[in-house]
Amino acid sequence: MEDRTLKQLLMSSSYFVLNKQIIKTIGIESGFLLTTLIEASDGLANEDGWFYKTSPSLEEETGLSNHKQSKIIEELTKLGILEQENKGMPMKRYFRINFQKIEELVFKKDSKNLKSSIEENEKQGFKNFESKDLKNSNACIEKISNNKELNNNNLNKELNNNIYKEAVEYLNLKAGTKYKSSSKNTSKHIKARINDGYTLEDFKTVIDKKCSEWLNTDMEKYLCPDTLFGSKFEKYLNQKINGPGINNKNTQNNAPAQDIKWGD
Repeated sequence: MEDRTLKQLLMSSSYFVLNKQIIKTIGIESGFLLTTLIEASDGLANEDGWFYKTSPSLEEETGLSNHKQSKIIEELTKLGILEQENKGMPMKRYFRINFQKIEELVFKKDSKNLKSSIEENEKQGFKNFESKDLKNSNACIEKISNNKELNNNNLNKELNNNIYKEAVEYLNLKAGTKYKSSSKNTSKHIKARINDGYTLEDFKTVIDKKCSEWLNTDMEKYLCPDTLFGSKFEKYLNQKINGPGINNKNTQNNAPAQDIKWGD
């Protein structure tokens, strides 16, 4: 017979599928016979799991002799995997598979070994991480922290720059002035108030209050960064305003300019 013909013949024949874990636990011959019995039970077993299988039929399917079968069946019975009982007239040998025992002996054992192997690998991997990668990890964390701090500093700087610009623009809008946020003296006062923790809204509140009070009065000339954003900033911010409008020059709030100290 040609090799190709033989190959086709072999490939056209039925195959036995054996579970690797079962073979590893009880051996190939025992696993082979057990698999054959499991397949038989699938179609022959009654409600209680008992099924009938003769020695000649097993020999025909597996090639295992009667003596070999008896030896394997005895081993499987001792393991609790297989139960056998003689029943009926004439007397016949019946089998029942204990699938729970197979799970305990084969799969749970394998699962336990696998778990132990995984735990050992995790421990070893953690040791390797500690010895090799921890420095790199710390360096990476430090770099991220530095970048975060740098980004926060840049963000704060940008926000502060916006306060300089918007505070002065708001003053110019409300008071009709033309001050520049880039002015050294103006920047000095705004920076001092920012360092005190004041916000853009605080600057706008002071501007609104003093414009409401001083516009169209002799005090209008003091609507400037030096005065508004100077050392009296907190006082102006918390000042109670009874209402907008033009104040009488002789009111208490409109004391002569020479009696008021402006700026820092």
